[in-house]
Parts: sequence; C-alpha cells; structure tokens
Amino acid sequence: MKAASLTLTIASILLSLAAPLAGRGQETDSPQKTYMDQPVRSRSFDEAEWKKTTQGLTYTLRPKKPAKQPNARKGSGIGSGNAGPVMQFFALVFLVLIAAFILRALIQSPKNKKVRESGLSFSASDLETDLPESDLDRYLAEAIRLGDYAVAIRIYYLQVLQQLQGASLIQWKKDKTNREYLRDLRGTPYAGDFSQLTLIFEKVRYGAYTPERVEFAFLERDFQSFLQSLGAGKRRSGLSASKPSVS
Repeated sequence: MKAASLTLTIASILLSLAAPLAGRGQETDSPQKTYMDQPVRSRSFDEAEWKKTTQGLTYTLRPKKPAKQPNARKGSGIGSGNAGPVMQFFALVFLVLIAAFILRALIQSPKNKKVRESGLSFSASDLETDLPESDLDRYLAEAIRLGDYAVAIRIYYLQVLQQLQGASLIQWKKDKTNREYLRDLRGTPYAGDFSQLTLIFEKVRYGAYTPERVEFAFLERDFQSFLQSLGAGKRRSGLSASKPSVS
C-alpha cells in the first residue's frame, strides 16, 4: 500500500516537470518563428516598368494656403469713416461750436485790446478811460495829420458821445454799449443820424475797415454835420431856458 502511494507521488512530480517542456516545444513550432526562420529572397527592380507606371504623375507638394485670420474689428472712431450717424452728428456739432467760438473771439478781440497805433503818440482805446474830460480835438488833429483815418473816425465818434453827454441826452459809461446809447436817444431828433454814425464807427472799430482819404472826407462831413446840429440844438435849448416866460 505504501509502495503504491509513493509511486503516484513520483508520477505527479514527473508530469509537473514535463508540462513546461512540452509548452516550449510548441513555441518553437509557432507561425511567428516559422516566418522568421524563412530565408530572405531578393527581387530584381525593373526600372523601365517603373517609369512606364509612373508616367504622367507628379509628386510636387502644393504649398499650404495660409489660414484665414479673423477680420480685425474695424475702428468705430470719427477718423475711421465707419462712425455711426449719432457719432457723426456729435462730431459736426463739436466742429461748429469750435468755429463759432473762434469767430466770436476774432470779432470781440479788439474790444479789450489796447494797441498803440503806428506813428501816433497815443492809443485811441486810452481816450475812452475818461471821456468827458478828454481833449479830443488835439488827438483828432494828430490822427488826420498822420493819415490814420480809422483812428480819426473813432475819435469823431467819441466826440459825438462827449457832446451827447454834455447835452444830458445820454449817460456815458465806459462799459456801456452803443445799443444802449441808441435806446437813450429813442424818441429824440438825433436817433436816426446817431444810428448811421454808429454803423460807421463799428465797421471801422470791429470790422478792421480803414477808409481812404477821399472816403474819409465824406464820413468826416457826416460827423461834423451831426456835431453842428447837436451844438445848434444845445444853443436853442439854452435860449429857450433863458427866455423869460410871459405871464
């Protein structure tokens, strides 16, 4: 009995050892090993057949087209030309305001600008500082003698205001406008002529207009005629005031 058990044990051991050897034998007969063990056979290259087969074929690589870049967003500013209607409207309004401001500055600049005229010993703007006490005749003679007829017109107009102040027809003030003097004379016989003289003065003073000698002679006559009529009116007023009343 013991001998039979020993025999079975030895047989099991031999079978377990023989199994790996059998597997190795099968691996030697696998398809991979069979393919690898085959000899390499060289084949001839028929160059004429290759040329015939590849005739008319080109193998030039075409350059790749650059990828399209997304369009850059166009500017929407005023200078880009793509501004919307609202932006264009505000741009136009802005330009108009600038132009109006510049024009106004050019028109009003002579009002506060004191410039000593060429060749004269005085500035016409300085004569307005104390108009009622100014000796305008002397400055008028100098301006006419030097041929500065624009300044002479301005002095003539100051003489008119001086005489109207002396006749108590206006209340002179340095910062008072010519339109206010016209309102003071409304309803008097001098209103029409004074309005014409004011237009002449403003054309010279603010319009940078300089009359020639011949034209100045006609304008001078208008101013002198007004001053004479104003003086005659003052004399008539004085005579009326001094004439005794009849009771």
